Amino acid sequence: MKRMMMTWVVLSLLAPVWTFGEEAAVVEPLQKEGMAMVRIGAVDEALAERARLFAEENLHMRIEMLAPQEFSGESLDDAGRAVSGLVGKKYAGLVGLVAPAGTVGAHGVSLLEQRVVVINAKALEPQDGDQEKYGRRLERVVMRSCGMLMGLQSCPNPQCALWSYSTVEQLDEMSRNFCPPCQEKFVEIMKEKNVKEHVVPVAE
Repeated sequence: MKRMMMTWVVLSLLAPVWTFGEEAAVVEPLQKEGMAMVRIGAVDEALAERARLFAEENLHMRIEMLAPQEFSGESLDDAGRAVSGLVGKKYAGLVGLVAPAGTVGAHGVSLLEQRVVVINAKALEPQDGDQEKYGRRLERVVMRSCGMLMGLQSCPNPQCALWSYSTVEQLDEMSRNFCPPCQEKFVEIMKEKNVKEHVVPVAE
């Protein structure tokens, strides 16, 4: 009797790890909707939306604009940490456009462990006030940021948006898009990370 009771206890402990049928079900990783963007501080809404749409159309990945966030600091790192909680499990990463309170020369900062890249929109504004030039700069840097968040490295092609530029003059000469090899790699990574493809419908 004692032996039968011991056998029952052992089987009861083992029961949760049993599987029935031909094979156990495989749990698929949670599919991510795409990227998110957010304005942090006094960043022009129309220019931010222009950059978002450009990246969404060319990357074939949904980029959701989140509600703007208040920020009165000067550190790009602080701005990134302040919005890092918005990434969650839904997005592959977050691109923040910030207008820091002080004079910050850096064009951006990467907090890849938090899946956040912060772009200094204030530093990218042309001195002559050319809004078209400003919009194109933001488009290039947003594309670059999305690539970095997905794991792409710097590209040696000076016409690729992932080229490591040093001056705003070089930034203005770069393509706003990825070169073909980088674009192919981006698509591969999207599949590997289970990021949903998004095709923007063409207006008739």
